Order: sequence, then C-alpha cells, then structure tokens
Amino acid sequence: MLMSRLFLMVMAVSACRTPQAAKSFAVPENARSLPGRSCIGCHSGDSAEGDVRFDTLTTLGNDERLELLNRAHEQLYFRLMPPDGAKQPGEKERVSLADWFSRELTKYDASSLEDKLRSPPYGNYVDHDKLFSGEYADTPAFTRDRRWLISEFIFDARFNRILNHKPFQTIDGKRQFVIGDNNRRVNLTNPLLLPTNTGVRYYANTALNGGHLLTMITNAKETAVYMVYLTTRDKRYAPAIADVMSMEWEHEQILASSESFLHNFIDRILQEPEGQGNMFDNTMILYFPENGEGHHSWGTEAPFVIMAGNNCKLDITDRYIRLPYHGAEGHKTIGNWYTTLLNAHGNSIEHYGDFDLEMARKKLDQTGAIRQFMS
Repeated sequence: MLMSRLFLMVMAVSACRTPQAAKSFAVPENARSLPGRSCIGCHSGDSAEGDVRFDTLTTLGNDERLELLNRAHEQLYFRLMPPDGAKQPGEKERVSLADWFSRELTKYDASSLEDKLRSPPYGNYVDHDKLFSGEYADTPAFTRDRRWLISEFIFDARFNRILNHKPFQTIDGKRQFVIGDNNRRVNLTNPLLLPTNTGVRYYANTALNGGHLLTMITNAKETAVYMVYLTTRDKRYAPAIADVMSMEWEHEQILASSESFLHNFIDRILQEPEGQGNMFDNTMILYFPENGEGHHSWGTEAPFVIMAGNNCKLDITDRYIRLPYHGAEGHKTIGNWYTTLLNAHGNSIEHYGDFDLEMARKKLDQTGAIRQFMS
C-alpha cells in the first residue's frame, strides 16, 4: 500500500511539472544590420553560395550553429567577406559583429580562430590599414605568447660562438670553416627540434612540459662545465668565470699539493730506519678540513683521516666508537679530541680550547681526554 501511495505521489508531482523550454538563440540588435545588408543576399535560400545560410541561423542545432559562426568569424576577421566589389560595412559594424561572434563562441570554448591566431602561419598577422592609421599610436604593443622556432644551424652556431668552437670541414678538397656545424666536444640537443610526442612544441597553443625543460637544463649543465674548462686554459675567455672560480681553483691546488706532499713524505719515512722499525712507526699524520662538514659549516661534523704507525699512543685501530650526542652525558667535542692527542704525546693539558656553551649550561664534564681513545 505504501509503495502504491508513493508511486501515485510521484506521478502526481511529475504531472504538475512542465518541461523547461530550451534557451532560445537570438542575434542581438547591434549585430543584425551587417548580415542583413551584406550577407543575406548571397547566403540565404536553397541557392545560398558555399552552402552557407544565415537565414536559418536561429533554427540550427548548437553544433551546426557554432561551426557556421566559426566560418563567418574567420572570414570577417581576415576581411575575406564581404568580397571585393561588394558594399563594405563600416568599421563599427564589423567590430560589433566580430565581438558578438567571439562572445558566442567563447561561451562554448569553441573559437577556432583564437587557436589559429596562436599558430605559426598567423603569428605576425596585423591589419595593414590599422597599423599605419595612427589610431593606435598610444596603445601599448601586444603580441600573443609564442616560443620561436630556432633552426638547427642557428642553435649550433650560437653555442659554437659561446663555447669558442670553430668547426672546420673538408669540402671539395679544401678545409672550410662551417658556422653551424655541430662537431664539438659538448653534446647538446636542440629542444625545439625534438619530436612532438616528447611534449616539445613551438607555440603558445601547444604544450611545454618536463621533456623540454629537462633538455634545456642538461644543455646548460654541459655548457657550464665546458665553459669552466675553457676558462682554466685561458682566463681571457671568460674573466667573470675566472673571478668566481679563482678561490675554488686555489683550494684544489692546495689539496693537490697536500696529497703530493703526503704521498712523497710517507714513502720517505717508511724507508727511514728508526729504532727497531722505521720512522713511520713513531709518526702520526692527521689530515682534516679547515672548516666543518661543508662550505657554510654548522660545525656538527669534522672528519679526520689519521695515519699512524705501530707505536701509536692511541687505541683507535680497527675500532668503531660512537659517543653520545651533543648535550648528553659523555658527549665529547673537538676540544676533547685535541686534548686526547696532546695527553697521549706527553702534554698534560686539562682541556684544549674553549668549553662548549650548551655543555657548560648543563654542567656536563668537558675536561680531560676521550678515555675510549687512550691506549
């Protein structure tokens, strides 16, 4: 019974509702005059030219109407219609109708003209009469966003100039300079000539994705490395790079000098007799950076390389020792490490350097050597 009542109620409600009429289509008053005077004469009735009829515009289905509006919009924009010889509309009429076309097509995101104007063949289209009329002299310049296509040879020529590369080829038995040749040490890829399926496109209406950007980044890295290499050979090539890299190169020279010294020094003391063995048995060499774990160091890490002979005063061979973290009981600092080295070799100093402020605030012991390292 309940189901029957519910069914009857639904039927009653449905019967009381009337279908909502579809939204009607109409050409606004300010856009009617041009089609009426300049278009209907040729584009109406069964003999309409080009099978284009404006007299049935309001009765067409939505898809058909959008297609017709797109065709008319393009013809009007490029001034192909009305044709030469026919009475031409005034500029205000033309603009009014074009604006209405654009608004109507934009409602459905269906304007093919907008896409066309973003493509290469129409990239620089401009109305010649408007350009030189003076009417727009004070209007800010505008162009649609585009990424210009760079030919393969221009791409190579530019990078050859940057990299100071002068390619030659043997042509007809003679050695000739070739501006756009890509026979160079640096392997670069023109991102604008990759296949479209990689996501690389030329204009604003097409995609720009990670494939394109990754290629550009890789090119930049390869180029930068080679430019630094060229500057090491001749600082006149890129004085700015030379100034930036001078400290780095000086540091590399210091490291190379230290490595050479250690290699030659250890070889010598290994061969120098001393007591029951050689000089290295009674030697400890410490190799460590001048700052901490990085260029702008926090000081939380300070790596040491220790080379010591058989008579080393420390018990550090073949061991892994992990001390408590900073601020905990038993934690030791660089000061404790230097104290350990001094105590192990006869200097009875209680603590080398300043105390750690955090450890002192917690009243944690910071004096003496690191007992786990003492033999």
